[in-house]
Amino acid sequence: MNKAAHQTAPSLLKARLWMNAAVVSALLAHALQGWNWAIAAGLLSCALCAAVQWFGLRAQPPRWYAELTQAAWLRWLAPLVAAIAVGVLAWQFRTVFGREVGVTSLTVLTAFKLWEYNKARDAQILAGLLFFLLLSVFLRQESALALATVIFSAVLALSAWVYFIAQDGGDANDHIQPWYAPLRETLRLALYGLPLAILLFFVFPRIAGPLWGLPQDSHSSKLGLSNSLEPGRFAKLAGSDELAFRVKFKDTVPTHAQRYWRGPVLSEFDGLLWKVNAAAEAKRIQTDKNLLANPQAIAYTMLAEPHKQTFRVLLDTPLKADAGIELSSQASPVSEPMLERETIQALSHPNLQWGELREANTPRAATAQRLALQNEIDLPAGLNPRSFAFAAQLRNALAQNQTFADNDPTPYVAAILALYRDNFTYSLEPPTPKGRPQDAIDGFLFDTKTGYCEHFAASFVVLMRALDFPARIVTGYQGGDLNPQDGWMVVSQNAAHAWAEVLHPTQGWLRIDPTAAVAPWRVELGGRQLQDTADKASAGLQGLLKNT
Repeated sequence: MNKAAHQTAPSLLKARLWMNAAVVSALLAHALQGWNWAIAAGLLSCALCAAVQWFGLRAQPPRWYAELTQAAWLRWLAPLVAAIAVGVLAWQFRTVFGREVGVTSLTVLTAFKLWEYNKARDAQILAGLLFFLLLSVFLRQESALALATVIFSAVLALSAWVYFIAQDGGDANDHIQPWYAPLRETLRLALYGLPLAILLFFVFPRIAGPLWGLPQDSHSSKLGLSNSLEPGRFAKLAGSDELAFRVKFKDTVPTHAQRYWRGPVLSEFDGLLWKVNAAAEAKRIQTDKNLLANPQAIAYTMLAEPHKQTFRVLLDTPLKADAGIELSSQASPVSEPMLERETIQALSHPNLQWGELREANTPRAATAQRLALQNEIDLPAGLNPRSFAFAAQLRNALAQNQTFADNDPTPYVAAILALYRDNFTYSLEPPTPKGRPQDAIDGFLFDTKTGYCEHFAASFVVLMRALDFPARIVTGYQGGDLNPQDGWMVVSQNAAHAWAEVLHPTQGWLRIDPTAAVAPWRVELGGRQLQDTADKASAGLQGLLKNT
């Protein structure tokens, strides 16, 4: 090895370590929005890669370092591990399309790219991946903290790229730049662009709605549903009369109050986002044959529009359906991604407390079920402290005249619904709570007290979990307009809805709709009437509607 190699190799190793730090910074920016296994795997890969590069900076690197860096199998190891990770993602999300799987895949691939870059072109590609990864932070949250972390990570990534190019292009007679020179140059360029950024801030057209809704994820459901629940999703659909699906019933037509169309069940909560539990979604259940023969079961035909995702929407509670549809352990209909319109023959029981499907009718079975449902009890630590304090006060107040079992959620459900009924207002344009976004439940319950189905369902579930009762959110649709001429019921996007389920120790999962306590017309009216009433409510007639 010549003199140039002795000078250049350590500098390149330092440049790689800097790029490694930039990748770690980008991963941590995502970790502030919530941890997942992809971020943990990426950070572990970065740590191992940094350790290898660090040993290379020694005056006499260990023998194993030379053997490792020159090994032929190292060239295909990183791509192989990355391919396995992508396969795991496809299995977890049941699709390779969509925002969530895309961001998670980008996280994994960016971290593993560290193992195979050796030239300036590789550094340029990695920096580009980092910029995309940082931009995706705003798909989940737009806050001052998110902006600060992204700016810091972007500066670090750009300076790491500049530093790598400077060292890679040098020779023995070149001046090796100090580590702070690229950082200084990057900050200088950022200051040059600051006036333009300020100008664009004032003259660029404001776009209503957060970045994650613009443009709409091309692989999200046309139904307005997905495997996660973000702020504002249902409010955006309230003014839309676009067709969601059509249904024709064989004999019995459910009443307005029975028209709950069950979709994804969301039980994981990180303080900002509600998501489907992948393990529960992957587990399948079989309906008891006696329930299939129940005379109250309703048979119907559904014409469903394609939405490229694995979930389906059926009348609650679904018992069976064709077209390859199965029921998850949360009674959510799932199948392969729907790429074209489907005709579905289905059977549902609108009055079934579907815990019967899982043999939870004995205290012993309910206890075992509770142990398996820790995910429906957990809440992020340190968030929404006022909600926890209120739950403790409510438990103490009811305990003074307790005439019910400790594991009976019914009295607490009644107390919370009464709170909503007497103190809250339904609105499609609620004010934004002050304080941390992670404490938005506190802001809604104790400050604004104004919202729509997302707010009521989410806050109700948080309160029930704070009381140590398993609870979760169910998303889907409520309502539908029946055409008496042809017998088809039309369900539009403005019927998108979210409600809650609470586990009763002997009766199974009970459907609780907190929104109905505040705005009963939301359940009692059809889709077109619902839109007219919502418009009036937004104009200030909520109180009148609540008292009629």
